[in-house]
This record gives sequence, C-alpha cells and structure tokens, in this order.
Amino acid sequence: MNDVCIHCGVCTASCPSGWYTPLVTRRVVGGELDTMDMEDVWACLTCYQCEERCPREIKVVERIIEIRNELVREGKIFESHREVALKLIESGRIVPWNEKSGELREELGLPRKREKCAEEVKTLLELTGFESLIRGGKD
Repeated sequence: MNDVCIHCGVCTASCPSGWYTPLVTRRVVGGELDTMDMEDVWACLTCYQCEERCPREIKVVERIIEIRNELVREGKIFESHREVALKLIESGRIVPWNEKSGELREELGLPRKREKCAEEVKTLLELTGFESLIRGGKD
C-alpha cells in the first residue's frame, strides 16, 4: 500500500454522500478535513466505496472515523444523535418497545419483550463510560 494520494478522483466520484453534500473525500486524504467540518464528517455513510476503489488503498473511512471520535470527545455531536444515544442509555433500546412490537415478536415465535438484553446493553454502556461521552463529561 502506498498512502500517497495521486489525486485520481476515484474516491470522490465513488462517494454517494459526495453526490449530495459538500463531502470531498480527497480533503480527508489530504488532511484538509478536520473536526471543524462536522457536517461533512457525519455525511459519510462509511460504505467504503472510496477505499475499495482507491488504487493506492488509502484508508479514507478510517480517518473519517478518527475525526468523528475526536468530535464526540470534544462534545461536538448533532443534537439528534445525542437524543438517540440518550434514549439508548435510558432504555437499552434504540427503538422503544410497545404493544405492537410485542405482538409482532409473538407472531414470529419470539418472546414478547427481552428485558434482559436491554439491561445488558445498559450495563455495557455504563461500563464503557458512554453516557459521560455523550453528555460531554457532564453526567
């Protein structure tokens, strides 16, 4: 692998997010994209099209994930993402349970509600410090 970009444009042309947003994957490779470009960073679908097609095998998505992690550590997170994360912390689920969910699960031969799984998710989140990260260090 040679991680020197030759500016062929394959990554940018391959990027589905780049078709509709200002995301330019070559900016990531060139080190021009940083935590100031929050919307661009979260526009990436992490589909790996850029990496799969790159003749130099440059790890573009890896860098985008690093930048996202930096953003979260700095407390820079979209409010909608924060809300979903807080629901997960509170309930152990992304999608809230309701009676219709229970009925559908029964029709599929599954238990109505898997409370143990939700509790295990909540335990994992607690052990990893996820809530502190999402709240920006303000538990």
